[in-house]
Amino acid sequence: MDPIEPPEESLFSKALAIGALAILLIILGACVYVIYGYVSPPPGPGVASPTPTPSPAPTPEITPTPTPAASMTPTPTVQICPTPEITPTPTPVYQSDVQVTSQITVMPQGVGIWDKYIVYDEGLKAGFRVHLYNIQTRADVVIAAGNVRSYGCIGSGKVGLVYNDSKITLYDIQTKTEVQASVDTDIPRMYPYIFGNQLIYTGNDGATVPVYSLYDYEFDTTYTNSYVRDVPEPNEPRADGDYVVWWYASGSGSTVTVFDRSNSRTSAISPAGAASDRPRISGKAIVYHSVAGGTDHVYLYDIASTVTTQVASTGMQFYADVYGNLVVYDNNKDGVWDIYLYDRSTKQVSRLTTEPHDQMMPQIYGRYVVYRDNRNYTPDHQGWDLYLLNI
Repeated sequence: MDPIEPPEESLFSKALAIGALAILLIILGACVYVIYGYVSPPPGPGVASPTPTPSPAPTPEITPTPTPAASMTPTPTVQICPTPEITPTPTPVYQSDVQVTSQITVMPQGVGIWDKYIVYDEGLKAGFRVHLYNIQTRADVVIAAGNVRSYGCIGSGKVGLVYNDSKITLYDIQTKTEVQASVDTDIPRMYPYIFGNQLIYTGNDGATVPVYSLYDYEFDTTYTNSYVRDVPEPNEPRADGDYVVWWYASGSGSTVTVFDRSNSRTSAISPAGAASDRPRISGKAIVYHSVAGGTDHVYLYDIASTVTTQVASTGMQFYADVYGNLVVYDNNKDGVWDIYLYDRSTKQVSRLTTEPHDQMMPQIYGRYVVYRDNRNYTPDHQGWDLYLLNI
């Protein structure tokens, strides 16, 4: 038997099914539209939209005034201070002097200055050495050694040298040669001094009994003259022009006297009975040391007016020198010895040294002052050094 096949669908039945489905969709869409309009009906014309019931205004919150936050003071950065440096004590500024000698023994009464030269005697265990120091070049040379001394004798380009306490020669600084200035008699001679073209010195013509005289030797004529004879020993004679000054022992004291070669007159100028010594002369001005009144002072004597002036009233003064209007002297009024300058023309006094040790025994030539200084004292060197100051 053949299988039974289903009957074929007609065209009419297919169109009817499609039309029914379309109607169903239309009905479904209308239902959706109606339901939407009911739920959200549009406002009709002229009908006010209902005013919505206002929500009660919220109670305003009181905003508190903000308290400003306190500014925090920043914690300072802790800086570790460095160890403070010790401020060095400033080096004191004293007189601008120049050291001439070092660690040697300079003999008393053995220093002299002239022009740009200083002569000094160095004491040795046996004998002496005579030095010549050039101020400008600072060169120091020994010009004589042995039993010889200069006693600070320098001037007119020459140095006076006393050999064996009797023979005197003149050393020429430029030619470095010597000539004999005393006659060939073996008598004690001492204290040479040069001024102008002459050399003066003290001689002892006696044998068992001393007989002292002052001599002079002229460079040009080589003539020796004894112009003061048989007098008390003339110590440290100095001369300028017609005037020669020295000191001599008299009784329990000593006297400063001046000799005028123009009239051969001798005059005592220091106080009677006082210990007076160490005279120095320039022109008609004489300075000397005296213990008049019981205190050591320096006095200034004017030959022309015969007036004596005490240079300093405070402290003590031992040594003085004069050049023209300038007088230099030592004074201990501040507890140590210092060098002072007195200007005769202005009557002004000025302190030349401020170094806190002792400075003594000044000598002056022009603007140069040489003196002894003990700032370099050591147990091995207990002496004094020479220093030079340009004023």
